[in-house]
Amino acid sequence: MTELDRRHFLAASAGAATLATTMAPQVARAADAIPPPPQMPIGKTGIVMSRVG
Repeated sequence: MTELDRRHFLAASAGAATLATTMAPQVARAADAIPPPPQMPIGKTGIVMSRVG
């Protein structure tokens, strides 16, 4: 394993922080674009659940 000095650690941390802050709005928009799973009533009880769960 290679040794990580302070300069490389700070550079990697700054790069990761920059990437996280610039990608956050795009990830939020993508999450809003996903529709919820379809819901259906279960038997005679009338309880509504998603088909996934």
